[in-house]
Amino acid sequence: MAFSFLLFAILQFSVGVHCYDIDNFLNNIPQLSEMQRFFINQLAELAENQINVNVSLLNPVCLNDTIRLFEDVIGGKQYALQFVDAIGKPGSGLLHGNSLMMGSWRECRETKYENLTNQNQHQFAGKYCQLQISGVGQLTTLKPITGSICVPDSCNETDVKILVSIGQNGELIPGTSIHVQNITCPVDNVPWQAPEVFGLVLACIIGLIVSIATIFELWGIMKQESQKSEKELHNAVNVSFDIQQEDNVTAHEEMSEKLANEVNINSTKSGPIDEKDTKQLIETSKDKPPSTAVKMLLAFSIYSNGKKVLHAQHSKGSITSLHGIRVLSMFWVILGHTLLFQLGVVDNILEGLIDSQNFGYQTIVEATVSVDTFFVISGFLVCYLTVKHLETSHGKLNWVQFYFHRYWRLTAPYIIIIIFNMGLEYHLGSGPVFAQSGGNPELCKKNWWANILYINNVYDTAHMCMGWTWYLANDMQFFWISPIPIFLFYKRPVFGYIFSAILVLVSIVVTCILTSLDGMGARMVDQIIQPEENQFNVIYIKPYCRVGSYAIGLIAGYVLLKHRHMRINRYVSAVLWLISVGIGLSVVYGLYRPSSALITPSLPQPLSSFYLGASRPAWSLAVAWVIFACETGRGGFVNAILSWEFWLPISRMTYMAYLIHITIMMLVFGSSRASIHFTNLTYAYNFIGNLVFAYAVAFILTLCLESPLIALERIFLRKSDDKKQDVESKLQKS
Repeated sequence: MAFSFLLFAILQFSVGVHCYDIDNFLNNIPQLSEMQRFFINQLAELAENQINVNVSLLNPVCLNDTIRLFEDVIGGKQYALQFVDAIGKPGSGLLHGNSLMMGSWRECRETKYENLTNQNQHQFAGKYCQLQISGVGQLTTLKPITGSICVPDSCNETDVKILVSIGQNGELIPGTSIHVQNITCPVDNVPWQAPEVFGLVLACIIGLIVSIATIFELWGIMKQESQKSEKELHNAVNVSFDIQQEDNVTAHEEMSEKLANEVNINSTKSGPIDEKDTKQLIETSKDKPPSTAVKMLLAFSIYSNGKKVLHAQHSKGSITSLHGIRVLSMFWVILGHTLLFQLGVVDNILEGLIDSQNFGYQTIVEATVSVDTFFVISGFLVCYLTVKHLETSHGKLNWVQFYFHRYWRLTAPYIIIIIFNMGLEYHLGSGPVFAQSGGNPELCKKNWWANILYINNVYDTAHMCMGWTWYLANDMQFFWISPIPIFLFYKRPVFGYIFSAILVLVSIVVTCILTSLDGMGARMVDQIIQPEENQFNVIYIKPYCRVGSYAIGLIAGYVLLKHRHMRINRYVSAVLWLISVGIGLSVVYGLYRPSSALITPSLPQPLSSFYLGASRPAWSLAVAWVIFACETGRGGFVNAILSWEFWLPISRMTYMAYLIHITIMMLVFGSSRASIHFTNLTYAYNFIGNLVFAYAVAFILTLCLESPLIALERIFLRKSDDKKQDVESKLQKS
C-alpha cells in the first residue's frame, strides 16, 4: 500500500493544492511501517523542491476530481481507499521479471464517487491506466516495467502523463532517470465500427444459412425414410392380401371376390395394387436431380459436412503418413506459441527463460522447424499430384483452374478470419493487457489487402495484419512458381532436380549472408535479449530464406511418384533412418548448452550463421525421408503411428486451427487480470487448453466455412465442365 499512498502524495504536491502537513498525513495511515514512513517523508521533501507540473495544461474537471479524490483518501472514505487499493504495487521477484504490476482492473472500474447529499454535483468513476516505465537499469532489459494507476474517469491519457511526470525533466520520481514511456487507458466499451458490424452481420448470415441448410437436409432425410417405410408397409399389405385371397377363393369364392373388390378399392388409395399404380408410384418416388440452388444450400449443411470431416478411412492410393505428420506438426506449432504468449503475462519471466534453456525445452524452443515440415508437405503434394495428372492427361492441365483452386481454397475462409481480426475480437475480451496481447485491429483495417494478395511477408512487415499468416504468403508465393519445376520434372527430370537444388542452395547462402551481416544469434533467447537483431523480419518470414524446404518437398514428391513401389534393402533403409534421425536431433538439440544462467556465451558468429542457414533444409531432408520410407514399406512402427486413421478428421481441421489458434491465445492471455507464475505444470495445462480450444473452434469453422466453400467450388466447376461438354457435343454434331 505504501507505493499507492506515495503516488497520491506526489499527485497532491504536483497539482499545488491544499498542502497538508506530511506528518498529519502519515498519522492517518497507521498500517505503514517505520521504513515506509521514512521513505515517503524523504520523497515528499524531494518532491516539494523539484515538482514541475503546469496545472494549466490539465483538464479542469480532471484536476478537481483528483483533488476531491486525494482529500477523501486522507479522510479515509471507502471509495477513495478502493481507488488506492486498485493501484498496481511492486511485488516480490522484481529481479526475476515480476515487472507486470496489474493492480485490480475490475475494482478500479467499478469504484464510483457519488455525493449522496447533492445529486447534482459532479460524479466520477475509476479509470484504469497503465504506465510503461523505463530507466530502471537491468530491470527493464528483458521486459519493460508496467505499472497501473486508478484515476478519475474525467482524466484522459494526456492528463495522466502530466500528473505522473512530475520531475524537473519529466521524471516519474523526481531526481531520478525513471520516466514514463507510454500511458494507455484500456476501455471495455469499444465503439462498434463498420468492419465489426459487417463481420457480425456476416457471421449471423452464415449461421442462418447453415441452420436452414441443416434443417432442410434433415427434413429431406426423414421424408425419404418415411416414404421408404410406407412403401415397405404397402408391399406387406399386398403380400398378405394375395395369401388371404387364395385361401378365400377355395372356400368361399363369391365372398372372396366381393372382399377382393373392397380391398382393391381401399388399397388403391393407400398403395399400389395393379401394374399401372405401381409404375405411377415408382415414377413419383424417383429422386429428381437437385437444382444448383439446392446443391449450394446443402453445401452448408452441418450434417453432410460433419460426416465428411469425421470420416476416418483412408482413400485408395492416398499418402497416409502425411495426415499424422500434419497433425503432430500443428500440435508442435501450438506448443511453441503457447510458450511465447505465456511468457508475456508471467511474473517470473527470467525463470521461464532459464528453464527454456534446459535440454527438455529444446523441443519447444525449436518448434519453428515445424513450419518447414508444412513447406515440405506443400511442395511434396503439389509436385506429386500435378506431375501425376500431367502424365495421365498427356501434358494437358487447366492452369487457370490450377491457380484458382489454390487461391479459393486458402483465401475464402482466410478473408472471413481477417474480418474477425479487424476488431470483432475486442468485443469478446478485455483486461489490463488485452491491448498488448490482443493484437491491433487497425493493422488489419489498413493492410488486409496485402494478406489476400499474399505479399504481407514482404510489404510493410512491421505492420502486418495477423502476423502469423506470413506462412500463407510464403506458401502461395512458392505455389506461384511451382509450375516451373513441375514442368521441368515432367519434361526433363534432370533439370527439375537442378532447378530445385538451386533453390535450396540460394536459401542457405542468402540466410547465412544476412545473419552474418546483422550478427544474429541462433538461439531463441538471443532474440529476446537482443531484440534489435529482428530476425523475424529479416530472415524468418522471407521467401528467399524459406524456399529451400519447399524445394526439397518438390524433389521428394517426384521421387516418390517414380519409385513408390521400389523395395529398399533393409540395411540401406536402416542407415538412412539413422542419418535422418541424427539430422533431426542435431537440428532440435544441437544448440543446447548446459547452463543455469540466462546469459550464456553465444555461439561464434560463423557457426550461428551456418546453423540458421542450413538447419531448416536439413530438417526438411529428414522429413522427406520419413514420408518416402513410410510410403515405400520401410516405415515400420513410425508409419503405423503416422498413418493411424485417428489423425484423419483432425488433419482436415488443421488449416482452420492454424488460422484461429493465435486469436484464441490473444483472447485467453489478453483477458488475464493477474500475472501467471511460470511452472512446467501451468505451461502444460495452458498448452492442452489452447490445443483443445483451438481444434474445437476449428471444427466449427471447418463445418461452417471451409467445407461449404470447397463444396461451392466443386459445384461451379462441375457446372462449368458440363457446359463445356455440351458446347463440344453440339460442335461435333454440327
